[in-house]
Amino acid sequence: MSTIITLCGKLNASLDWKEQIKQAEELSTEGKQIFWDLDLGLFDDLPLPLENEMQYRSLSLSISQFNETVEPFIENSQGVLLCRGNHMETDFAKKADFLSLLIPHLREELTPHLTLNFSLEALMYPAFQECEVTFKNAPPFFDPSAATGILIPKNQDPFSIIEKLQQEKTFFRLIPESFLTYQWDGLDKLFVLESGLSKEGRRSLQGFLATEGEVVYI
Repeated sequence: MSTIITLCGKLNASLDWKEQIKQAEELSTEGKQIFWDLDLGLFDDLPLPLENEMQYRSLSLSISQFNETVEPFIENSQGVLLCRGNHMETDFAKKADFLSLLIPHLREELTPHLTLNFSLEALMYPAFQECEVTFKNAPPFFDPSAATGILIPKNQDPFSIIEKLQQEKTFFRLIPESFLTYQWDGLDKLFVLESGLSKEGRRSLQGFLATEGEVVYI
């Protein structure tokens, strides 16, 4: 169990985190775990357009300040929440691209966490694959750690398979075709929309079969 410490890193924030640092010192001394919540105002409290360079630099500076602040507590840190996904549904690609520019500024030791409304677009966005993503409003029986998966070729609709597994009350995860080799750990069975598979996807499936995984073509 970790304690959440929230730091305000919004555009006009003072970045005065003395009280939070004091709390982190106490928790660290007691050997307790910390989960950081770096509030950059993404995307419900950004006063300027995403294209504004000054705003981007200011948020990058907030992350740099955060990196320095948490350095003494790295061993006690479980990760950092960077985005709650507020108002990302509108202009998702544009906002996701903006977020993907900020993520690399974080310390490598800290896993970035995102909370997003469920969508295939969010699920398949490349820069989010290395983040811990919690989806709000996910479909019933969706479970990122499930042993049954659905492979999603590019531009294919997996909802017929989703409905089938939901009717069977089978928990499932959704795996973008291009990331299968990174996400097949713990996967026993994979449903595949064969008509949309690319050559690269077929090669990845051969690798999955070599791990004694089961493939069901639809």
